[in-house]
Amino acid sequence: MPNDLKITLDKALEVEPELKQAYEQDERTPKVIDIGRKLEGLTRHASVHACGVVMAALLFGGLNAGGQYMQANADVGIDLISVIQALIIIFVAAPALIGAIYRVKTDASSTQISQGWGA
Repeated sequence: MPNDLKITLDKALEVEPELKQAYEQDERTPKVIDIGRKLEGLTRHASVHACGVVMAALLFGGLNAGGQYMQANADVGIDLISVIQALIIIFVAAPALIGAIYRVKTDASSTQISQGWGA
């Protein structure tokens, strides 16, 4: 994906050849992109971004596919797969969980990624 905060999925498909190739050749990519298009621009909760919903879907889809692969090809039990999936989710969510539990406040300047035009 291009490194542009205001880019749309349609524009990303135009400027990113790998994404366009995946969209045209992969079976599941068009479904995910099309769902993302429907979510783009919708009013949402202040802390939930439509792109985050798509990324969460990709994460859970990947975990599901990986779990099935581990079970079928490596003969790993479903209980162990469930534990591994839960640990991955906890580690992904850990920074937000720690911040919410302990109400950790960060300095705004330390989290700023870039400056605007007038800064």
